[in-house]
Amino acid sequence: MKNDELMESAKSNLLFCFISAGLFKDAIDVMQEINTSRMSIRQKQIFYDQMSRLYSELARENMKEPYHRKYVNLCQAYCDSALLILPEGSYEYNNVLALKTYTNPDIPSEKKIAFYERITDPKDRNLHQLAINSSILGALYMGDRNSEPALYNLALSAISDIRLGITETASKTTLAIWCYELGNIEKASKYIHASLEDANFYNARHRKVDINAVLPIIDKENMEIVARQNNKLIILLVLVCIFATLLSVCLWFYYKINKKLGKKEKIIREQFNQLQTVSDLSLIHISEPTRQAEISYAVFCLKKKTLLLVRLPAWQWNIICS
Repeated sequence: MKNDELMESAKSNLLFCFISAGLFKDAIDVMQEINTSRMSIRQKQIFYDQMSRLYSELARENMKEPYHRKYVNLCQAYCDSALLILPEGSYEYNNVLALKTYTNPDIPSEKKIAFYERITDPKDRNLHQLAINSSILGALYMGDRNSEPALYNLALSAISDIRLGITETASKTTLAIWCYELGNIEKASKYIHASLEDANFYNARHRKVDINAVLPIIDKENMEIVARQNNKLIILLVLVCIFATLLSVCLWFYYKINKKLGKKEKIIREQFNQLQTVSDLSLIHISEPTRQAEISYAVFCLKKKTLLLVRLPAWQWNIICS
């Protein structure tokens, strides 16, 4: 191929892949091979934007001096180069200016948030840029301990990544960290594992480093929560077993008492029937007991004119005759 413009465009695309995968050394090697003099204006805009993002990532990964300041200055320089050839006030111009503002340590976070609020539109059709801007805005809100807009923008960034199919931003990881700090361990574990799956799929080394720094902490906390839930479940099962045992004992006692009551009820019913029969009799004659026999006899007549001879003990005879 002798088309210099296409050759440089291919190198620029390769640079983007290395930055997204976290292969920063390889990205710098590719950058050194690119000849910007053979690029079109549009390709230069893309190249400078990618280089500013590369050094922004390096500055974030290296917080020690003098490396951090060096990478910040390089990021600022590439942002200035992009701003020189971009139309002022254009969409691309504002996004590059936002990145320059974000990486400038001398600008307070309130101004950074205000700037990103102006350029971040949830209805933005450029999902890739929306994901980047909302992720940065969410991180800024996290720094100010403002939980509600932080969660909203981090979630918006993750949703934009999913819709676009690009998972290069750290929105899920940052969202997991913020959920962990807010005490929502279940969601934190869910998001950090989803972020790890994406990082493994795209082999993003720097993302793996970020994730593995917080994954054990979140998983440990999540396991402790699961263990506490299991202990509560075991206690609940023991209480249910005790309750079932007590209920069985109560039912057994109820059955025994009910059985005894049934027998007594039967006896009472029989005696009642006997008394009812006696109430239907007409007394005819009672023989007095003698000393030789303590038992006397009573002759009754039923309503149907039938005679009935009944043996009476002495005490019953005395009651009847009194």
